[in-house]
Parts: sequence; structure tokens; C-alpha cells
Amino acid sequence: NHPLTKQREPRKTSYTLHYAAVVVPHRNREETLRTLEGFRVNHIQRIGADGLQYHFVICGDGEILQTRDLDAVLWSCANEEGNRRSVHINLPLGPNQQPTPAQWRAFERLVDALVAAYGWSGRQVGKGHREWPKYQKTAKGYIRVPNSDCPGDILMAKLAAFRQQPPKAATTAHQPGVYEVTVNANIRQGPGTSFKVAGVLARGTRFEVDDITLGQIISGSNEWLHLKSGLGFIHSSLARKVA
Repeated sequence: NHPLTKQREPRKTSYTLHYAAVVVPHRNREETLRTLEGFRVNHIQRIGADGLQYHFVICGDGEILQTRDLDAVLWSCANEEGNRRSVHINLPLGPNQQPTPAQWRAFERLVDALVAAYGWSGRQVGKGHREWPKYQKTAKGYIRVPNSDCPGDILMAKLAAFRQQPPKAATTAHQPGVYEVTVNANIRQGPGTSFKVAGVLARGTRFEVDDITLGQIISGSNEWLHLKSGLGFIHSSLARKVA
């Protein structure tokens, strides 16, 4: 698969952890975005990609940025199966940097949401970039060669311990109540953008929510607000609780 073919693969079967390989001193949102822009340019120039080759990036304060559609096939780990079937998560850290507590908690929440959304067997389906086998073509055929050192020894040790633990019980950050949409928001017939639009709420409109349903992950959250009116669902990132 060539990185410019923009292939889609909705059947993701694993997640892959990456790092930045360069020290990110402050790790705030602004510095993270500057680092990501450097990655984007590098991915385009070095491998001919169509943009940044990570689905998610987690900032030092724990903010989860979704940078590509989840079904995008990305050139991220020099392995056909990993490129096609894995969700790629980047923690912008250098080789000797520890993730912040908020950053690692966000990684845990994101992975557990992916486990629930895709029906994976558990956290153990994840890999570090360097664990994916890489092959090189020679005159005698393909031979296995070392992959990248990514995500570094520190993150690999944390990932190894993390994979031994069961996912935490699904909890929701949002609760039923009165919400206000912060942008013009589509109401979907189900908890995902693949469901038909049932209506639209204009920015500032208030509505009652009677249940929180887990569905498609958008911007790191898989929580969808079910309208008490029965009309449908709105993703939690599009509204704020006011009562």
C-alpha cells in the first residue's frame, strides 16, 4: 500500500505506540503542534505520505488530539499489517523523557476506549513501533531487519506493564442532564457518523440528555449524548453540560 493511495481499513485489530524521538521540553499544546507540523512535513518529504501518519497524539497535559480518521491506512511502522490494521498513537517525547502522569492516564483511557469500541481481547493487542517485524528485499528474497527504536526504552517498559493489566471498567465522563451545543451539531440516528443525520441543533441550543452511550471515537472520546426527546445522539465534544 502506497501512502498516497488514501486507503481505508475500518477493521482495526491493534494499537501501536510511538514517540517523537526528539526532546519536547515544555510539552504544552502549542509546542506539541509545532512538533507535529515538523512530523507532517517529514512524513510528506521522506516517504511521500499525504500528511501526518498518526491517528492520535496525546499532549503533556493529557489532551487527546485526533489527527486522522480512524479508518485511515497510515505508513507508520514499516509493516503491512501494522500500517493497515493498527491505530497509531504518538506521545511527543524524546528517548529519555517520561510521559507526564496526565499524558499516560490519557493514553490508558484512549486504549481502553479503543478496546471497547473494536471489541479487542484486551490491552495486550498493542505493540510498540519497534515490535513490528520489518523486512528488506534482497537478491535472495526478503530478510528481516531491525525496525526503528521507537518508542524508546522508557515507553516500551511502561507499555509492557500496561499490557499485562485488564482494561478498566467502562466509565463515562459525562452524565445525564441539560446540555448546550457549542457549535452547530448534527443529531445522528446512532452513536457514530456512519448513522444518518436526524436533525441539526444550532449553536447555543439547550437540550436534555437521558443517557450516555459508547460509540464511535472522535477526538479521543467515545461518549455520545442521547437526547431525551428520542431524536438521536450528539457527540459529547459538541456540547457542554449546563445543568
